Amino acid sequence: MILLLPFTLLSLTWLSFVDAGSVTYNHTCVVDHQRLQVGTYQFTTDCDSMTFCNSTSFCDWRGCRRDEFPFGYDNTSIKVPPRCDTGYFCPDEESGCQTMLDVGSACQFNRDGNSY
Repeated sequence: MILLLPFTLLSLTWLSFVDAGSVTYNHTCVVDHQRLQVGTYQFTTDCDSMTFCNSTSFCDWRGCRRDEFPFGYDNTSIKVPPRCDTGYFCPDEESGCQTMLDVGSACQFNRDGNSY
């Protein structure tokens, strides 16, 4: 049983990279492929770590970030997007800062049981 633990951990680590998007800036993506991973609620999309799938189905540069040290920006000429100011939040797709939502209002994509 103990011998299976390292294999299981390695397998689960590998699975988290399998769903990572690889479509780059200004290439087509499918908005319907955006989803939250079951169990982790990690947002996944067709686009790579520096872009998001916009409403016209093209990968566009991210407009905000939630992490202090975001992935994918090592040694690139692409400017790291800003973190949001107080009173704003960065949505899952990191498309750009949005005004905080009032308590009781509809949550973002599938965060309240609805898929919109």
